[in-house]
Amino acid sequence: MKKFLRPLQISILAVLLLTNSLTAFATKPVKYSSTEGNYSITFPGTPEESSQEIPTDNGSFTLHGTVYKATENNAFAVAYSDPLEKPVSKKGAYAILAQEQKGELNTPGTTMDGKDKKNSYKGYPGLYYKTRKDNMYGITQTYLIKTRLYQIVITKADKYPTNKEIKAFIGSFKLLNHSPKTQTENIPSI
Repeated sequence: MKKFLRPLQISILAVLLLTNSLTAFATKPVKYSSTEGNYSITFPGTPEESSQEIPTDNGSFTLHGTVYKATENNAFAVAYSDPLEKPVSKKGAYAILAQEQKGELNTPGTTMDGKDKKNSYKGYPGLYYKTRKDNMYGITQTYLIKTRLYQIVITKADKYPTNKEIKAFIGSFKLLNHSPKTQTENIPSI
């Protein structure tokens, strides 16, 4: 499983790079829904979609990304993929989320600020953390929902996103259809 997820660890950066659009004008928030991705979220402007095939030692999977670039150095992104064949235990899910985080931290020059926070969305395991590389700051929220990995990211130059930006974007993430699980945890507070 470790070798399988390794390419995913830097793939969110690939999604940000694949979407080269730049919105130069202030726009109003856009509620975005992905039926294939089974989620909705409110972007600060109109996002663009992209996909990338990720090769692994065990085959490949497709990483789907939706990105809104407010400026060249300020982006809001959601990526999802289905890297697992079957759901794993809650403990196994947190291990996978921690591995994804480690991969991001393995990018040269990237550091984590503070501690990560385990959380959940409707009982599904999640992990929230802050990263920094040079003058770029990032907030990442990941969830493993059954076999699907969601990565919700805000990047910004010179400072971390504000709590208002975090709540407006990451806090607006919702599954379109979800079957309740038996786990009972609090919805994450951002």
